[in-house]
Amino acid sequence: MPPAVKGGSAEADVGIDVSADTAFLKSWGIDNISGWTESSAPTAQGCADAVSAIPQRRVTAKPGTIVCVTANRNHVAALQVKTIDRSDRNYPGIMVLATVWDTPSP
Repeated sequence: MPPAVKGGSAEADVGIDVSADTAFLKSWGIDNISGWTESSAPTAQGCADAVSAIPQRRVTAKPGTIVCVTANRNHVAALQVKTIDRSDRNYPGIMVLATVWDTPSP
């Protein structure tokens, strides 16, 4: 089950904020996301550690950006931004490739 992603819903794990020149993936209510800065591919433990070490409310999204998310349903995810669609000003979007894991055991 991927994290819930919705534009503007308090029940979502991740939201989007897209303007003419900036795009963000953002959390709702808690700092549960973090940018992935390693050169290697993210892992469940790596993403959980990244969010724990540097929890953020939002991360700038550009094609290629990887964002780690701790979801409220005992999952960890890596979201790789593929495209940002600004063609419809009222309904912009961010297409991501999501990899979802069960939360690693401590």
